[in-house]
Amino acid sequence: MLELAFSAVADAHGQFYYEAITAELEDPEIAEIWHTNFTRKLVGKTEPDTP
Repeated sequence: MLELAFSAVADAHGQFYYEAITAELEDPEIAEIWHTNFTRKLVGKTEPDTP
């Protein structure tokens, strides 16, 4: 049995966790940046949804 203790602190947007499906990324560099230099810009919408 393995027991882990951790704490999580919400960011300024009330989020605790972000994930991305690597196969769905348009730019493969995003996966590397995600782990080394994460910013909210990586998860924000760039264009509004169109009907």
